[in-house]
Amino acid sequence: MGKKSKMSAEDALEKKMKSKRKQAKKAKSMENALEAKIRKKKAAEAEEEKMEESVGFTSGQDDEEYGRKIKAKEAEAGGSHLFTSGGGDVRNRPRQQLQQNQPAVDPLRAAQQERDANKKEMNSRFQDLHSTGQWGALGKVEKYCICLLGLGAIGAAIYFGLRFSGGGAGKTPSPTQQPTKSPTASPSAAPSMEPTGPSYRAEYAFELMTAASPKLTLPQTPDELVGASNDPSSTPQELAAEFILYDDELEIQARDPRFMERYALSVFYYQNGGCELSWFTSTNWGSGEHCNWHGVVCNLQNRVVEINLGSNNVSGKLPVEFSQLLELGTMDLSNNRLSGRVSSESLSMPKMFTIQLNSNLLTGEFPFIEIK
Repeated sequence: MGKKSKMSAEDALEKKMKSKRKQAKKAKSMENALEAKIRKKKAAEAEEEKMEESVGFTSGQDDEEYGRKIKAKEAEAGGSHLFTSGGGDVRNRPRQQLQQNQPAVDPLRAAQQERDANKKEMNSRFQDLHSTGQWGALGKVEKYCICLLGLGAIGAAIYFGLRFSGGGAGKTPSPTQQPTKSPTASPSAAPSMEPTGPSYRAEYAFELMTAASPKLTLPQTPDELVGASNDPSSTPQELAAEFILYDDELEIQARDPRFMERYALSVFYYQNGGCELSWFTSTNWGSGEHCNWHGVVCNLQNRVVEINLGSNNVSGKLPVEFSQLLELGTMDLSNNRLSGRVSSESLSMPKMFTIQLNSNLLTGEFPFIEIK
């Protein structure tokens, strides 16, 4: 069994080697046939080149040019035969010799001469239009006349336009014979502009302040706020509302977002010891633009974005009205005497990012979850 398997493996190897030899022989024969074909083609091309050189012909446009040169040479010789006085056939003469005998011609000049010869004579009236784009040359008087005509046409258009479209607007119209229609029962649409009188401002502003402040901190009507600064029992909200509505020199409109910001800061001033002169620094508070009050920072639109009153002896609770500071992002009231619980309403500013309330007398838990 071992010998048979060994013989079968040798036979398979020998068959494989034979097939490889056959393939190599076949590839060699194909290469030889291809080389023979290439040599045959090169020999045919060389034979064609020899035949063309012996005959002296060229292909395409060169043949025509060569024939014209031969005819020109025969014309110079004075006859139509192909033999010159020196003997020999002109066709067998080398081409360089014919070219040396002919005068050199500039192809660009020859093309220009041919175009000039084929050019049609142009009418003198259209000569200026063809060359310059203008039909004839205008004199100074003609130009002035054209300008006057243009100005006259413009003036006539303005006159007729005023005459037929609105020229008679200055005259009072004659009264109509029939009366106009009776007024409608229902009033027309509401005016686009809102009323800006003092009574409207006080009523609308009082509604906004009542909605922002806790209950029972403001009276029922804005008229009851008058004289709140002289009443010792007045709440900080009443003092701030009286200042904003009746004593504020800026008189900001109630629909201005700065109005409620100014009201919130005023409540903070009256509630947290600012009016009692207990703050270390209260520069400009209660006068002028609130962006200039100490510790208040505004953006380019005069909206409050920062409150920095750390270490300023601020006391009391955080006012709920701080929720009206819609652009406030940073508030530093650290190292003060703030007390009580911190309500989520007093810190519900939508853009609040940084709050510093450390080193105060606050109690209870900080409302992290309730603040949005």
